Amino acid sequence: MTNKANNVAAIVNHIQKLAADGNNVKRIRGWLMFEHGIEGKDATKYIEKAGISGSVSSGFAAGFYSELTEKPMTDKRFEEIITGGSSNVQKHKSHYNAIREMANAIHASK
Repeated sequence: MTNKANNVAAIVNHIQKLAADGNNVKRIRGWLMFEHGIEGKDATKYIEKAGISGSVSSGFAAGFYSELTEKPMTDKRFEEIITGGSSNVQKHKSHYNAIREMANAIHASK
């Protein structure tokens, strides 16, 4: 691999790690632009190459929201998911719990 290819691979890997840690596309784009001086259109290409989109399509949030649509989530299951998440996920535990409580209320009303 060339130096440029190694650099591209390293950036793509880091983008995937940032996304897995709960960073959204805007934050990742900012990292690319400010840390690496990558222009907007090129930043989009890197993000796409990493398999990240502007919607919640991968990572913790995607799995969490998907599970919430299936059935109510117990306290025990919620703790398992949060404990298994990144430090960013754990830091936002109350945010995710509020979403879980709302989803459980919707399931209960059906």
